[in-house]
Amino acid sequence: MFGRFFAYKSGLIAVAILLTATGDVAGRDGSKDWTLLENCRLIVNPANDGDSFHVSSGSKEYIFRLYLVDAPETDGLNPGRLVEQAKYFGITVPQAIEVGEAAKGFTRQKLSEPFTVLTRMSDAMGQSRLERFYAFVQTRDGDLAEQLVRNGL
Repeated sequence: MFGRFFAYKSGLIAVAILLTATGDVAGRDGSKDWTLLENCRLIVNPANDGDSFHVSSGSKEYIFRLYLVDAPETDGLNPGRLVEQAKYFGITVPQAIEVGEAAKGFTRQKLSEPFTVLTRMSDAMGQSRLERFYAFVQTRDGDLAEQLVRNGL
């Protein structure tokens, strides 16, 4: 168990170094420091999906978007994006929606217990009144993005 935890942390450090070396990912305050938020909770919100979701940490609310993964959309609000994703994944639009729904449910289940977020508060853009930030999410079972990929979501 310790070896797996160490490998995860080493992987995060490697990704953090890579991201730092390959681009300017300054946070909203201009800093480039990583922020670790522990004991986070999922906030139920209709906008949550497989790779983007509302989170509470203490008294603050955030929207986070996972680094390095893209789960299909779950509705037809952005048909162009759905067509783009279906083409990229080599599936039909209805199949993309089905996979998106499965990813949404998977993420909701994995985040039903407290989890940890590692972020630089780097803008992930979005259509909410709240800013959305890129993040790595560590659940009881490991890195959430890795789990989504491992499960074909």
